[in-house]
Amino acid sequence: MSRLLLVRHAQASFLTEDYDRLSDQGVEQARQLALVWRERGIAPAWVVSGPRRRQRDTAAQLCAVLGLDGGAVPAFEQQPELDEYPADDVLAGLAAVLQADEGAAALMRTFQTSEDRRARGRSLDLLLRRALLCWAEDGPELPGVESFAQFRQRTARALAALTSSAESGQTVVAVSSAGSIGAIVGHVLGTDARRTLELGFVLENASVTELRFSAGRVGLARYNDVGHLPESMWTRR
Repeated sequence: MSRLLLVRHAQASFLTEDYDRLSDQGVEQARQLALVWRERGIAPAWVVSGPRRRQRDTAAQLCAVLGLDGGAVPAFEQQPELDEYPADDVLAGLAAVLQADEGAAALMRTFQTSEDRRARGRSLDLLLRRALLCWAEDGPELPGVESFAQFRQRTARALAALTSSAESGQTVVAVSSAGSIGAIVGHVLGTDARRTLELGFVLENASVTELRFSAGRVGLARYNDVGHLPESMWTRR
């Protein structure tokens, strides 16, 4: 069987002016993953990433380390359909709905005014979860914003493309984000909207999720594996 290794991008620069840039720890997470792959003899045939900078730069770090000391550098390409869900657009489009909800409004105030970085990050996470669940389940249509149904269709197309182009026994790596990886796994498992989003909410940075596939069949082999990282480097943001 062939295998598809879905890698969530390494730690980005959360709560900074440029979230899409890998943090120093994120660079090290990606390099550590590639070093462990080298030790285990894992040689991907190619690496595919989504279009975001954090996704592309994680893939670039993987390829660079795999190619050290004469190692085989896998082919690399971008796949737009591996992009993350439109979180910023969803938050903006549902701002009025969130403000009308007392709990969500309190989270928004904490995010906007707190001087505690941890509290700001936690409130944004909870606010985003509320917005995404509203977007996916029963919220109003957001003109010009990708719908949840469209997002699921896009990630299903990405999965089909990745599993249809590999030769038997090959390893393919796809670097993406938590939501899109959750959606791909949700497609394999047949989960509903809420469970599909929850699959993404728990993913760690630089985690590996493995799918095995052959002759049109795809199965989940492992999920959210961070055993290649020391526990001190485990992060979700």
